[in-house]
Amino acid sequence: MYTPETPITSVAGRFSLNKQLGNHNVTFGVLEQFYHVNQFTSNRAFFFQSVEPQPQRLIGPNTDADGFYNYNAGGEYHSGTENKLSVYGTDEWKVTDNFNLSYGLHLRNHILDGEYSLTPRTVGFSFTDANQFDQINKSFFQIAGSLNATYNITKNFGVLANFLYTEENRRLESYSQAFEPNTNKIKSPLGAFGVFWNTNWIQLISQATYLKKIIT
Repeated sequence: MYTPETPITSVAGRFSLNKQLGNHNVTFGVLEQFYHVNQFTSNRAFFFQSVEPQPQRLIGPNTDADGFYNYNAGGEYHSGTENKLSVYGTDEWKVTDNFNLSYGLHLRNHILDGEYSLTPRTVGFSFTDANQFDQINKSFFQIAGSLNATYNITKNFGVLANFLYTEENRRLESYSQAFEPNTNKIKSPLGAFGVFWNTNWIQLISQATYLKKIIT
């Protein structure tokens, strides 16, 4: 597979405010992620090769003189812009000398704006007509959250619990092939529980984790 040089622009930035309020360390912020790709394509060819230390391409009746065949079958194409604008907040709360709790919420607007093609990528395929392209215009709202807790039973030993929830949808490259991708929301809850032991020389953690992916 050969991918021609593709112009790509990627910009990301973050602005946040942090304040200590008693036993709370609070942060609020804005995160911006911008990505633009200009006409990504991949040119494909297939070949057979021998099985030996220095494999050689095999020439046959269905290949060209160099051993390649099925030029551009299944070739990829997508073009456009992907933008993610997020606001988030976190709090690190020292409840007691032994108990620490941190939690956060992340809200994101995810926009896809571009073009792709549903034209079948047959052997020898190439784009020759502007009518071969379809528009991408999608907007998704996504939520993520986390909750982490630690409790020291002794100075060095304690228990911990974590919960993480994320949502995402397909990205621009999901439109590379000649079919409509599933853009349903993907929800991923993760939970973990374990124990820890910390000293000045070593930190040990043992935990059990549960992760599930749900497509709605």
